[in-house]
Amino acid sequence: MVDQKVILAAGKATDTTWASVPATAIGTGPYKMTARTPKQSIDFAPVANWWGGQTGTVTKVHIEIVADQKAQLTKYESGGYSLIGFANQSLTPEDVIRYNSDSQLKKQLTLQPSARTSWIGFNMCEGPGKPVKTCTTASPFAGDAGKPLREAFSLAIDRDQLIDIACSKGTACVKATGGVITKGLKGYLGDDTDPWAKFDKAQAQQLLQQAGGAAKVGNLTYTYNASAQNKAVCDNLASQWRANLGVTVQCASTDRASFFNARTKCTYPIFRHSWGADYDNPQDWFDFLFVTDAGSSGSCYSNPQLDSKAKDANTKNLSQSLESYKAMNKILVDNCVTGNLFYGIQQYLVHPYVKGAGGNPLYDNYWSDVKILQH
Repeated sequence: MVDQKVILAAGKATDTTWASVPATAIGTGPYKMTARTPKQSIDFAPVANWWGGQTGTVTKVHIEIVADQKAQLTKYESGGYSLIGFANQSLTPEDVIRYNSDSQLKKQLTLQPSARTSWIGFNMCEGPGKPVKTCTTASPFAGDAGKPLREAFSLAIDRDQLIDIACSKGTACVKATGGVITKGLKGYLGDDTDPWAKFDKAQAQQLLQQAGGAAKVGNLTYTYNASAQNKAVCDNLASQWRANLGVTVQCASTDRASFFNARTKCTYPIFRHSWGADYDNPQDWFDFLFVTDAGSSGSCYSNPQLDSKAKDANTKNLSQSLESYKAMNKILVDNCVTGNLFYGIQQYLVHPYVKGAGGNPLYDNYWSDVKILQH
């Protein structure tokens, strides 16, 4: 929570600059920002006489923003970082396998199931302005006509192979078989309830022919935001689509900001999508991803039936609306709106002198719970 007076003192109520300036980034938590160098680092310190009580024993938190995962690990191993893993950071596939397979290094590694699902995003635009204003061109995956193609691309994936190769032999994820909402969260449909998350090469080929054959997709490019895992996923998907469908798909990566900006405009015909739950309520998934004009959709999906159910469910307590949310999730599965790939595992790499670091499926542990031992 933040004080409205502080925000207004820093500018207009709609401005966000207050959050990036230590003098005005004032919330109710036990730590305050003390310094910030854009795109490089942020520093925090405990709030003196904090209203909530004790702030723990950590007297300073220094966060460095480093995109290169190898560079992160190099600095960690030289003692420059106490830990890697907070805020959804991860190791490269080869590095997490190295740590997990070494009896001594493994003591520094924690693999925590996380509230994140990754899937193949399909562009649902049927033409300019259809089904939503954002659409500019038609996608081969759109609407009822594109459903067999979506199903074919999902069924053509052997997720066991994908997990082994792209998810560091299961240390970064587990296959998603129960819908887009992550296993363990409210709204999960149950193991093996997604018929399009199984591997069936023959059925995939039949559906591809039903959709018009390989020529239907032409020169297709799968786009993702650059990271080691995302590259490994795309490389494996492209390999499997080529082997199992006879379709050539190119991989293209871009920086995170450019990717999200373009994805929001439904620019990509097929792309990497992922969502990490903010809280354990299906509303978090549907309002941001699947209702018409959802801000993080990326696919321009629109379904009046789902919109109506979401509007009604959002007015009720979760105990009364959970079955409605599950029915909405079932709509997504039945229509193969998402090619669900895997549920995430959060990796924490922590030096032995750090105690209390880690997290649960939704959140990292509080800094106030972390202790730095003498070393």
